[in-house]
Amino acid sequence: MSDHLDYDSIRTDTVRQVAKLMAAAAITAPKSGGQLFLAGRHLFIETVIVDDHETLRRLAEWMRALRLRRLRLRDLRRIHARHQTAPR
Repeated sequence: MSDHLDYDSIRTDTVRQVAKLMAAAAITAPKSGGQLFLAGRHLFIETVIVDDHETLRRLAEWMRALRLRRLRLRDLRRIHARHQTAPR
């Protein structure tokens, strides 16, 4: 007898499997030193799959804050550069 598979369990399993495939692709990618890994060397990239909603929310907040900081720094550099080159 087979178990009933509902949409949410299928979707969750599929997303986890795709996340694992993406992690494997990142680890073995040439720019991440994947060829060294395939030759038996140690990894220098770490992949993490986050499926806990609270951790994901906190990670998203942190990433947004980091992006805003970078945008502010970029804007400050542009303002400073413009001020330095402005005719007096």
